[in-house]
Amino acid sequence: MKERKTKNIKTYYLSDADIAIQEEFEELAYKERTSVSELYRDAVQEYLQKHGDGNPVYTLDQFNDESMKAVPAVFRNADIWNGYYSKLNQKQYKEIDQQLQMILNIHNKKLNDY
Repeated sequence: MKERKTKNIKTYYLSDADIAIQEEFEELAYKERTSVSELYRDAVQEYLQKHGDGNPVYTLDQFNDESMKAVPAVFRNADIWNGYYSKLNQKQYKEIDQQLQMILNIHNKKLNDY
């Protein structure tokens, strides 16, 4: 017997200020001849790829701890990364350099598999 598809409907609250954004979103979807649902799925999937792994929740007091090391997310823009690097001292720079070398080694090994 053929399996029936079920629809899953979710409801989200929009403030009065957000209604204009939603209307613009729907209008753009219509102009691009795509569904709002499809654009929503794409946006959620992109968000999960960028933030799903390696993005644990930190408490504010952890940022005062000397052992806490936080860097911008990998997919942040160059201005954010330049700002981050401008504040590093020599020791921090060497630490981030070691981490980046490790990441590049992993990346290059995987790249060779393709």
